[in-house]
Amino acid sequence: MASCIEMIPYARLHMRPIQIYLLSHWRPTSQNLELNVPITQYLKSHLIWWSDTANITKGRSLQHWETHVTITTDASTSNGWGGHMDSQIVQGTWSDIQKTQHINCLELEAVLKTIQHFLPQLKGKNVLLRCDNSTVVQYINKQGGTKSIQLCQKTWDLLKLLIEHKIQIKAAHIAGKANVLADLLSRTKIRHTEWSLQETVAQQIFV
Repeated sequence: MASCIEMIPYARLHMRPIQIYLLSHWRPTSQNLELNVPITQYLKSHLIWWSDTANITKGRSLQHWETHVTITTDASTSNGWGGHMDSQIVQGTWSDIQKTQHINCLELEAVLKTIQHFLPQLKGKNVLLRCDNSTVVQYINKQGGTKSIQLCQKTWDLLKLLIEHKIQIKAAHIAGKANVLADLLSRTKIRHTEWSLQETVAQQIFV
C-alpha cells in the first residue's frame, strides 16, 4: 500500500484507518512481524476500497495545479472560528464542550465548517487552504496521520466531503500575524451588514 500513495489518488487517506488499526494491535518498536493481528469486520470494511480495481487503477492527473479559490481560516479556544473566501466571510462560536478540545482539533473543525459554508461555490474547484496551524496543514496535505486519531478522523470527514463534490485541496501555512481577518472573525462577533476594515488591515489581507 505504502508504495502506491504517490500514484493512486487518496491512497494515503484510505491507508490511514488500516495503519491506525494495526498500530492499536502491534507495536513496531517492541513486537516482531510474526505477531498475529485479528482480522475484524472494521478492518475488512477498509480493505474493500483496495480491492476495487477502479480505485487502484485510476492514476494521478498530470495537469499542473491551478488554484481556483483561496480560503483562509482560524480558530480561537476562547470564542469560536472564522474564515473568508475573498471578501466573503463566515464565523461561528464554540460550545462549552468544544472549547475544551485541543486547538489543533478546533483549527481543523474551523476548516471543515468554512468549507461547508462555501460548498456550493467550491464544487469542482481547486482550493488553496491557508491556515496558521502547521499541524492542520500537514494533516490535510498528508491525508491524515497516525499521531492523533481524532485529527485523522476529522481529516477523513473533510476529505470525504471534498471527494464527494469533486473538490481538490492543497493547504499552505500562513504566519499568524498575517492571518488578520480570519483571526478577527474567530475572536469577535461581526454583523455582516455593519463591518469594515481599516485600510492597513485590508492591505495586509488583499494585497
